[in-house]
Amino acid sequence: MSWKEDLNTKLTIITGDGLEYTPFWKNAKIVVPYNVTEFNFPETKGTYVDRREPLGNKYTLELYFQGEYHLNETKEFLKSSEDKRPWQIIHPYYGLLNVQPSSLAIDNSGYNVSKITTTVTETIEKSNPVTSIIPIDK
Repeated sequence: MSWKEDLNTKLTIITGDGLEYTPFWKNAKIVVPYNVTEFNFPETKGTYVDRREPLGNKYTLELYFQGEYHLNETKEFLKSSEDKRPWQIIHPYYGLLNVQPSSLAIDNSGYNVSKITTTVTETIEKSNPVTSIIPIDK
């Protein structure tokens, strides 16, 4: 599909409590962070960077509730956001995402619009990796 066709797909957020929201959106941004450690050695110019696996992608979202009931929709969204379970987002550009928000900034300076800015991070299902001991290593 072309990016114009992608725009016909609504952004949908399913919060941890299972409620579904379809706010307007714009300015899709993504950061792809990596798990890195930097080493600096005395008397050695430069830095050694040890890069491992990618971390969860970070998405900056601009969401808009607008119209006569935008304040009520914003309050409902904020209440749903208190649920600690991950959100599922169906994004026109990025597809299905399993994420956790890190903060929400609400701007009600537009009289008929509530603008919510948030950064969400893709999350894995398990809180810790599953390990096993290889007998030969033991």
